Amino acid sequence: MSLIKASLAAGVRPTTMILGEDNRKPWSHLDVLIMQAYQIVKDEQCSQCGLPRWLCRNSDPRLQVKVKFDDCYASNEVKKEEKKHVNDDSKSGVAYPEFYSTDDTPLSDFRSLYYEQLAAERAEEVEDEDD
Repeated sequence: MSLIKASLAAGVRPTTMILGEDNRKPWSHLDVLIMQAYQIVKDEQCSQCGLPRWLCRNSDPRLQVKVKFDDCYASNEVKKEEKKHVNDDSKSGVAYPEFYSTDDTPLSDFRSLYYEQLAAERAEEVEDEDD
């Protein structure tokens, strides 16, 4: 993802950043496919947490969330210094979610299940509107 973002920022073909291709050549089919995949990822991104919507908005009971903390040692040191001056008991690091499946279903499987569930919900809404 970061190389695709870098290619966008630099205004070059994605394969230039990813594979070192000559940027003077016209966009290849692979460049187009890379950008289409990137757009799908961006379109599926939750506006609240930034994770794929098919994970964070999925009500499947097998899909669970646990919150973890990513510890930054530099931030820890800054907080230690701040504590010397002000008594601050807040946790260091940034909380982030990590998804896991209760039955070892690969997380990628939840994507299609999510879209099937979403389609069924939308179909129900349409039926309700027709009644």
